[in-house]
Amino acid sequence: MNDALHLLRSHLEAALISQLTDVSTSALSYARDIVPYGDGRDGGHLRNCLSARVFHQGGCFTAAIEARNPHALYVELGTSCMRAQPYLRPALHAHRQYFLQALSSLPV
Repeated sequence: MNDALHLLRSHLEAALISQLTDVSTSALSYARDIVPYGDGRDGGHLRNCLSARVFHQGGCFTAAIEARNPHALYVELGTSCMRAQPYLRPALHAHRQYFLQALSSLPV
């Protein structure tokens, strides 16, 4: 019985990781499409520093879209000298329903 439960858990975890990877990759693509390009001097550096990853830590699964660029947060939230130009939050909001559908489609 214990082996059967372990196998079921492994299959559910694999399905969850697959679903989260698919949806986070789609959200990443959306964010890359709408991220500001700037005046061209940066050559799309902010767009190119975006990445998605899914990981399992402490019993929790996490899908993350990350912007590994020092000015990424300032572009997303704005500053006292620059208006906000969100690209991560819109990607999350646009894909929220897909994340929920991915979770509800898991074989239980």
